[in-house]
Amino acid sequence: MPATPTEFDSSATGSSVNLSWINAPTNYSATRIFRNTVDSYAGASFVDDVAGLAGQPSNFIESPAAGTYFYWAVTLNPSFVPSPETASVEITIA
Repeated sequence: MPATPTEFDSSATGSSVNLSWINAPTNYSATRIFRNTVDSYAGASFVDDVAGLAGQPSNFIESPAAGTYFYWAVTLNPSFVPSPETASVEITIA
């Protein structure tokens, strides 16, 4: 099983959500982003798979509708086996 992304964080710029993290250092293929309107990973929706380099910083930007959102990230290994999810980050878009 791959390691969970580290330093997962969020910020808002206007109507955009900016997510940032450090990719797993080994056994890494991509980072998968999930979103929910409640702080529960169960039932969270898939947002995107983000390519990057093992052990390096990555980011993702999207512009959802106004509201409060919770995001999680998981590492996918080359066989698409996911890591445990990160702790959630909360962001509000006005």
